[in-house]
Amino acid sequence: MDENDSDRLFIEDWKVTKDRIKHFDDIILKIRLEGIPIAVALFSLGYYLIPTLQTYEFPIFGNAAPIPFLSASLYICGLMGMDVVHFILLLDSVKHSIWIEDLPQFRGKLQITTKLTDDKITFFHILYTAMFYVSILAVSSYMGFALFGDVVIPV
Repeated sequence: MDENDSDRLFIEDWKVTKDRIKHFDDIILKIRLEGIPIAVALFSLGYYLIPTLQTYEFPIFGNAAPIPFLSASLYICGLMGMDVVHFILLLDSVKHSIWIEDLPQFRGKLQITTKLTDDKITFFHILYTAMFYVSILAVSSYMGFALFGDVVIPV
């Protein structure tokens, strides 16, 4: 394999990696844009149904009011897990793309990933995403556990 073939393979690898970056980015956006509203809807529905659900006996909880909130909590955990996995795959793809761009034969030629990637922005992205998920999870879990037993929350 001569140097031109090797360079072509690296360029093809870089193109596939860029495609994977776009794919993982799309998946993350889809998870957030489609998944989080469902969790909020579950939470809202649960809050709306508190008076009705508190009248039904449920063996574990005492009444049925915690069920929508705990369901929303479990759903958020699943969303968060999928989001984290795809974000890790996205970061790995970005690192691979940067590695290719840093090869001597491509330095100064392939630069888009290097120019668009910033560790500070990535850090803040992770921080804000974690805060967002944790806040939704905390409120939903709190509401679910606060409704255990005979606790009546006026609506």
